[in-house]
Amino acid sequence: METKSVLLVDSFADEPLGGVPVPVVTDQVTPEQLRAVATEFGASGAVSTDDGLWYVECAPAHNVAEAAVAGVTALDEVPEEMTVLECDGTEREYTIEHDTDGIRVTLPAQTAEPTTVSFDRLAAVLGIDAAGITNVGRELPIARSDGFGGTLFVPVGFLDDLSNCRPDRDSLAAALTETDAARVFAFTFDTVSRHADVHARVFDPGVEGCERAASGVATAGCGQYLAKHDAFDGARESLRVECGRFIDRPATVETTLVAPVRVGGRGLTVLDTTISLPEDDGDDIIEV
Repeated sequence: METKSVLLVDSFADEPLGGVPVPVVTDQVTPEQLRAVATEFGASGAVSTDDGLWYVECAPAHNVAEAAVAGVTALDEVPEEMTVLECDGTEREYTIEHDTDGIRVTLPAQTAEPTTVSFDRLAAVLGIDAAGITNVGRELPIARSDGFGGTLFVPVGFLDDLSNCRPDRDSLAAALTETDAARVFAFTFDTVSRHADVHARVFDPGVEGCERAASGVATAGCGQYLAKHDAFDGARESLRVECGRFIDRPATVETTLVAPVRVGGRGLTVLDTTISLPEDDGDDIIEV
């Protein structure tokens, strides 16, 4: 049995125990051991900082930005690239930047196109009055991005409407299957902080409570969606999104509105400990 050092980093966190928790192993481990660490912490994936960053999680790698923030937060030296090892064995490279403003990863551009799903259907799925969607939907259509499994963007009129969202897991899963998307990014321009441009909630039937504290890839897609529809006046180049408030994991994610697409934020280390790992024999065959 091996013992490894592990840090638990909250990516995009505004305060300790906020944002998205990502375990970071500061030593060499195999992909199978890294998956075991992620499972132990109840996380979507984990990061190894030995010989660069390795992030293991099921394809598509929708938590790549969270991984970059967590890995760089735990490192003394910042790599220029991160290698993401997905569950299907595919390796992908992502460029990382780090300065006093935070940690950012460059992502592929996403294209957001309108969908045929109705306001009434989505309102029922989210558990809110249809008027909360239709009022703003006249200017900003419900749309789906094509990257990282797909994100369904749902503009909502006011923060009060967004706070009332209580999606049913089965209904949410059915709507996402019909629209070929992995998550709903419901958002409003009615924010808590005057420093934020958008308040968002990320709904995903695959996680507890159907809600994630934040999503870097969805935020990046939202930035491109809003830029396409000229949602802001003037030569604005970035978008600041507050999220996670309604599940008590406050987070802030920033993304660019112009190419190249960069998304990121800050991380907080909340736990420094060791973990015992079983030996990896490299044999996935189960004999009975």
